[in-house]
Amino acid sequence: MNKSAMSESYFDAHIVDYKISSIAWNAGVSFRIDYQLKIDWMTINCQDEFLVTMNSSYEAFEHLNIPRDVNFDESQIDFNINNMVHSEISSYNLLDQLKYNNCDELKTAIKDSTGYQVAVPDRATYYVPGKLPREDGDPYVLIIGTINNQENKCLKGHINLNTGEWEAWEDVCVQ
Repeated sequence: MNKSAMSESYFDAHIVDYKISSIAWNAGVSFRIDYQLKIDWMTINCQDEFLVTMNSSYEAFEHLNIPRDVNFDESQIDFNINNMVHSEISSYNLLDQLKYNNCDELKTAIKDSTGYQVAVPDRATYYVPGKLPREDGDPYVLIIGTINNQENKCLKGHINLNTGEWEAWEDVCVQ
C-alpha cells in the first residue's frame, strides 16, 4: 500500500481477496501476500514478498549490517525493501477504469492492433517478461496465438490496459 500510495478506501474497493503466508528458506523467513486486484471488469492475481527474519548462517548482505536471527521491526523491513534485500513489492498506478470497457472490446483491440486474427488474451499481469522495465505500474494482458503449428510459429506480446500501447512478435511455440 505504501509504495503505491494506496488509500484505505482504494484498498477496500479494489483488493477483493488476499492470503498471507510465511516461507522459511535458506535466507530466513519471508512473508508473502497473494491478492487479487480488481480494476473495472478485470481481476489480476498479484503477490508481494518481503523478508522478516534473516538467518545468521546466511552470508549475503553482510555489508548492510542487517540483524540476524531476530524478527525485524517495521523500520528494518522498510530498509530491506528499499535496498531490495529479498523483497518484491509491486507499485501500481491506481486506476479505477481500464482503457477497454469489457473483454470483447479488449479482444478486438488485440486483433486489430497486431493484425493477427489468432491473437488472443492470455492473462492479466503487472509483470511483463521481456519488457524493460518489467513493471511500470500499469496492468497488461499478455497476448498469445498460434500462427502455424506445423512450422512451430506462434505469436507473443502484451497490451497495456491503461494506455493501449502494445507490442507483438512472432516466436516459436512453447507448450
